[in-house]
Amino acid sequence: MEQPLTVIERNTNTYDLPVGWGHKYNFTQNIYNVKTDSRLAVKAVGDGITNDKPAIQTAISMAKKAGGGIIFFPEGIYKLLHSGWGGLELGDRVILAGEGIDKTVLRYGYPGESGVGVRLNPGVKTTGLADLTIENISDGGHWASNLSASGVEEFFMQRVCWKLNQGRWLDIADANKVCIVNCDFTQGVTATTGYRGPLRMDGSQNVVYADNKMVYANDGLHFGHTRERGGAQNIVFENNKTYRDGSARWPRNARVITHVTTWNFARNVAILNNTFHVINGRPQNTNDGETILSEQGANYAPDESVGTVSSATSNTLTDNTKAWGIWYNLGLGSALCMAKGWANGGRLRTGPQPPSPWKVIGK
Repeated sequence: MEQPLTVIERNTNTYDLPVGWGHKYNFTQNIYNVKTDSRLAVKAVGDGITNDKPAIQTAISMAKKAGGGIIFFPEGIYKLLHSGWGGLELGDRVILAGEGIDKTVLRYGYPGESGVGVRLNPGVKTTGLADLTIENISDGGHWASNLSASGVEEFFMQRVCWKLNQGRWLDIADANKVCIVNCDFTQGVTATTGYRGPLRMDGSQNVVYADNKMVYANDGLHFGHTRERGGAQNIVFENNKTYRDGSARWPRNARVITHVTTWNFARNVAILNNTFHVINGRPQNTNDGETILSEQGANYAPDESVGTVSSATSNTLTDNTKAWGIWYNLGLGSALCMAKGWANGGRLRTGPQPPSPWKVIGK
């Protein structure tokens, strides 16, 4: 059988992305220094006082019109004073890149404003963020979303520190080809934005999320389903450190559901070498708290409760009746497991139980 072979030129993956599409950022020679580029009629200052958003947005528009480019931020604090809901808007083939996370800061969420911090419209392709800190300074939680990037394709974050404060998640749902690596995220209690967590990638596919650190207060990281695309699929979740802040508190009557990671209807997932930990004391829970939660419901899988267990071993289940009726093959996979700290679990509701607990690897 013959298969096509794609040859990629060496040294074209400028940002060292561990994905096969990293070479598509082939426009990195076109660099717009927001402080000094002569093509910019209005230049950014980066003093933390001047509103730099107009200059930055103009540079983004120029790079997009030119077929792609890097918007480069030398060391400084860049004030993004938004007018209206839109936020800083990226376009096709545009990268925002700083001098380093300890040198370049993009700051938004000033008093009297509300909206989205950074926005990518659905369908935007081949964009990214690298080597900078993005900070939401609103303590009132009025910034409904820190990042709106649903439906994008080929989007990366490399060496980014994002301080979400009390604003809700980085929303990258229903996206295709996403790479988030070597990043640092923090988020507080999101009481005024529906207690939404730090990251939403429901329905996304072909994702690498690796070598990141996340500290958050409520909800969790979502890799579940949307009605538009079903479950997330083809996900590598590796070498991450995810910390839930146990000191976070909210009113006891608030409806707050917190699962560290949710994978409802997810397919083809590798969760490898991660650390999940609660810091700063015992957390507040309301009949929840699973570290890894993967559920499915009858609205999406009408055959989920079909079948009777005839026999079982420590690692197999058998149904000799095979009286399943119409079989809906949605490509879903299931696993039974037990581990230290597991919050709750199911049981086989019909037929014999496995003769012994399923094997626990490590803790």
